[in-house]
Amino acid sequence: MYYVDYHIHSVFSNDGFIEIDEACDKAIAEGFAEIAFSDHFDPWAENPDCIDVYDPKAQRAAIETAREKYKGKLKILYAVELGQSQLYPENASKIVQNDYDYVLGAVHSIENDLDLARIKYTSSNFKSYMMTSYKHILEVAKLDLFDCLAHLDYPKRYMALHGLRVKPCDYMDIIEEILKTVIANGKGIEVNCSGLRHRVNETLPNIEILKLYKSLGGEIITVGSDAHRFEHALLYIKDAYEIIKEAGFDYITLFDKRIPKFVKF
Repeated sequence: MYYVDYHIHSVFSNDGFIEIDEACDKAIAEGFAEIAFSDHFDPWAENPDCIDVYDPKAQRAAIETAREKYKGKLKILYAVELGQSQLYPENASKIVQNDYDYVLGAVHSIENDLDLARIKYTSSNFKSYMMTSYKHILEVAKLDLFDCLAHLDYPKRYMALHGLRVKPCDYMDIIEEILKTVIANGKGIEVNCSGLRHRVNETLPNIEILKLYKSLGGEIITVGSDAHRFEHALLYIKDAYEIIKEAGFDYITLFDKRIPKFVKF
């Protein structure tokens, strides 16, 4: 089996604690073929270029050093997770001029830099916030800046902490519009494993949405742990492969210089 983890946050993310070498050693020990360090570019109004928060050149240099060290043992991707490019498209456009292998598009914040992970969700407000999040994701989907959409229904990870359950059927129209936009633009989606270690207890998105994506003609699909700490790197990737298979796919998508290719399980 060709195992990959395309969503690891190293110390080059502002909230990452994983050293590149330790992630590489773990990947080799667990039989992984590729990993991607998709570090955060998460702009906000006071710092739209993430100055002193994200250094793509330093990240690239560290990855090049690791590539030489682990040559022939592990493929290591230079990647980035673009946060809220729908709010800061010019800044995101500038960042992706770096020579990335892979670019994730994500929404972590909405209007007025409101962090979706820090909202106090209630039974009376969570559906509205979920819809707002999807509307922002649709705007990201319309931009030609990313390769795959990360954690399509990201807020449900935090809504679950408040005992709230998101039902895809409540948002199916906009979910379908997002997926059709992604497909029409030749982009893909990520199966994010973080929900399996959180209270939500399912991938982001879940199998219901993955099956819809497949039925609409979706082809590009990647997988990532979304790890920020060493113990979470590679976690639940193998479970996600089984979910992807159940959704009807018999391959995983890989990237090199932002060009996709498909490898069968």
